[in-house]
Amino acid sequence: MGVRDRLLGCLQNGDIVSPDARRLLTELQASGSVPVNDPNRQRFTTGFRDYTKRDYLADRGVRVDEAPNRRLIELDDVLEKFTRDHLNSSPSWADAKSTMDTVQALYSELRAPVSTMGAHQEAKEHAWGSLAAACAVAARASDLPCDGPGGMLLRQVLLDAARNPVPQFSAEADGSFSEHPAWGSPAARVEAAAGLMCLASHEAHIPAVLPAINELRGDPVAAVRYQIAERLPRLYHTSPDSMWHALEQFCSSEQNNGVLQGILAGPLHALAGKHTERVVSLTNAILERASGRGAKTVRQYCVGIFAGLYVWQANARCQGMVEKMLVRPSAVADELTHLLANLRDLLALDASGTASQETNTKDVRARAWRIVSTALQNAASELGTLERGKVGQSFDQWTEGEREKASHLAHIIDAISTDVHLASGAHDERRPEGAKPDDGRRGLSIESKVCFYSDASEVLDRLAETGIARVSHNLLKTLEAYVLIDPHGVFLRIGRALACGRKSGYQFESMGCELFVRLVERYLAEHRELFRDDPQCQQVLLESLDIFVEAGWPEAWQLTYRLDEVFR
Repeated sequence: MGVRDRLLGCLQNGDIVSPDARRLLTELQASGSVPVNDPNRQRFTTGFRDYTKRDYLADRGVRVDEAPNRRLIELDDVLEKFTRDHLNSSPSWADAKSTMDTVQALYSELRAPVSTMGAHQEAKEHAWGSLAAACAVAARASDLPCDGPGGMLLRQVLLDAARNPVPQFSAEADGSFSEHPAWGSPAARVEAAAGLMCLASHEAHIPAVLPAINELRGDPVAAVRYQIAERLPRLYHTSPDSMWHALEQFCSSEQNNGVLQGILAGPLHALAGKHTERVVSLTNAILERASGRGAKTVRQYCVGIFAGLYVWQANARCQGMVEKMLVRPSAVADELTHLLANLRDLLALDASGTASQETNTKDVRARAWRIVSTALQNAASELGTLERGKVGQSFDQWTEGEREKASHLAHIIDAISTDVHLASGAHDERRPEGAKPDDGRRGLSIESKVCFYSDASEVLDRLAETGIARVSHNLLKTLEAYVLIDPHGVFLRIGRALACGRKSGYQFESMGCELFVRLVERYLAEHRELFRDDPQCQQVLLESLDIFVEAGWPEAWQLTYRLDEVFR
């Protein structure tokens, strides 16, 4: 209101057209309440800057400029930079050694009550976390001198940090970790667990660090246990019995699904190839009791291990587990779509037959396609049975459970069509307008395409018959890249996909009409003889055109006027 009145006060009555505005200005003038248009009125501005460690500590009540706090923060800064510089890499010992003086200085400060007298508790806790984190990074050095002063210092710091009270257990954080394994950093005991597992890969450190590791794997904080669980393969050569014992304990007793995700993605995945039967048993033990928050991701990891062992090693036990899951796709929709996405790259694995490997890639491809084909067949069958039982009812009249089941099944079929499209190389061949020729997009070679098309034949036919609009569109995009391989067969599949797609309204999709018109124009340019000499292709062309003409697309009408080109 104030801004409006001030703006009105800047105008003369004769300049105002609106009667309401003229009346309001008259009232303001009569009461002497026209706001002054002050050009020096205060203006507010905003700005942005980095939120630094000092800002964080200050917000936590730390007087960052006081000497005891400032000393800890300055040493902390040096170690944080070292940790940040090697966040995703392992330093050489030469790099790590350059920070050992700072490690020793900060460690001495934190252990000496006199030096830290007056320092804020938050500053000390943050310093402990940064110290442990830097030592954990240094412990990753492959040329670590275990018996030297540096190696001994790292071990002592990490053992002390393993007894640090930070982080504290929080039921809320524990529940969140079950779904999304993440933790705040730096936190001394978390960093210490990671660092001690790095030291455990050196036999000289085992006697000293193993008791602490065993204690930490029972830590009340899930993030601490996760560091131990994920890194258990580091004990494979130095203390294998301890590794397997810890694995068995985690798989049978661990309650937090975030920690179990670390077990599945780390040690069980790494050990599956050499210790198949043992890993299968441990993975199955996890799968049988997976429940609660984060259980879906745990089940996905489990199924991924079983499928990988079946596809790559033809493991009979895992084959049985995968086939059991495929019997009723709607009950395992999340796990199945995750599994199918992981198989995507195998559908065209060495399709040209040029790789020289011990593994028979043809057999690997065949097993991957078998899973995809069975999943598609069973999902389509289950969806068809459900739909036939609901003839005459709109989708809104279905029960909530029936709608959910249908959605799960349609999602599986759609996921398969997407995976096949991406594996086929068709997506990579569609170069965006204006893209440079060297933009890195590559399709499959002709030899690989021939192989892929043969392998995919059964799946392509089933996808054409699903009648789901998105699936029909994915299939047409895939087939577009294979016209050269099988012009006749590709066009018949296109016709079948369009005929079945009518029930879901695919003919009303603008992108569908655009794609179909583009395909027909290509056939007219490159394979006109099919429409001239093959009655079956003629019939499919006319029926497909009718589908889009009846839907009212001008592009389809225009295409019908060009059909005389076929007989020229």
